[in-house]
Amino acid sequence: MVMIPLSQKVYSKQTNPYAVIEKKFKVMNQILYYVNQLYYEDVDMESLMDGAFKGIMEQLDPHSIFISAKDQENIDELFKGEFQGIGIEFDILNSYITVISPVVGGPSEKAGLMSGDWIISIDGVSAKGVDREEVYKKLRGKIIPGYFIDIGTPESLDVAKNRNWNQSKKAIIFDRDGTLNKDNGYTYKTSDLEWKAGAMELIKYLNDKNYLVFVATNQSGIARAKYTEDDMNTFHKEMQKQLRKIGAHIDKFYFCPYHVDGVIEKFKKDSICRKPNTGMLKDIKKEWHLTKENMYMIGDKDTDIECASNFNIESFLYNDDDNLIKVLREDFFERD
Repeated sequence: MVMIPLSQKVYSKQTNPYAVIEKKFKVMNQILYYVNQLYYEDVDMESLMDGAFKGIMEQLDPHSIFISAKDQENIDELFKGEFQGIGIEFDILNSYITVISPVVGGPSEKAGLMSGDWIISIDGVSAKGVDREEVYKKLRGKIIPGYFIDIGTPESLDVAKNRNWNQSKKAIIFDRDGTLNKDNGYTYKTSDLEWKAGAMELIKYLNDKNYLVFVATNQSGIARAKYTEDDMNTFHKEMQKQLRKIGAHIDKFYFCPYHVDGVIEKFKKDSICRKPNTGMLKDIKKEWHLTKENMYMIGDKDTDIECASNFNIESFLYNDDDNLIKVLREDFFERD
């Protein structure tokens, strides 16, 4: 225990508020000096001061708060880079996020949030007891390019109907076996799904950058009766399931089940969809209203690159060994 001798009385009857404040500061300085010099353990003085300031502010109305330097850094971060918050000034009172005031013109004001409102849950999960750092993480999101249009008027509805929303959107078309997943030869069992290094991370990276992501795959195993179309669809569902766990997805799978050497009659034929023919790429372009300038093909076989060349779009030949996200993010995408 440390006894702290105070040279000034804490209480004063003086009516001059500045004189009272000056005396209180002297007392506070003495206390901090003795704690720093005489206390038997090391003390985080900055934290101690922040706690004192916060205690002072708690004696005032709930709209008055103390923000530490660390908290201010987190607040500043909300207005930098690629992230944007929901647009509120807040404090945590009685274990709940309390709206001090919505930012004028921000999402929260538009949604009708008012000063004094409590945020009791985020995405269906209770927000009681969350700390400030967790609030900063949960109440902001990454900004991605995109469009929003209010079709509440006939004029804006006409604009929405006549506009090609995907004209400037970029699309990546992946081969499947040997590019996204290990090729075991007629791969169709979900137990055989083994992602290539960096493949899942690359798909998420592209999703976050607002690229469309497709798969265009030759599946002659269907024509050869190695497996069924249902087997293939189950395999694709498992790919999507695993991608969703990291917040990623493939927009659509395109496949060609045909082959001239097939044993199932309806699939025994040559097809314009089988790579290096361009049928699948034509379908993607037409269905998604894309331009060739914004379509890119990635595969591990010469037929993939030939297919892209036949369709007059850019391509990348994957060597089957490199980490996909490392080589492609640096050498292919971030050059734009």
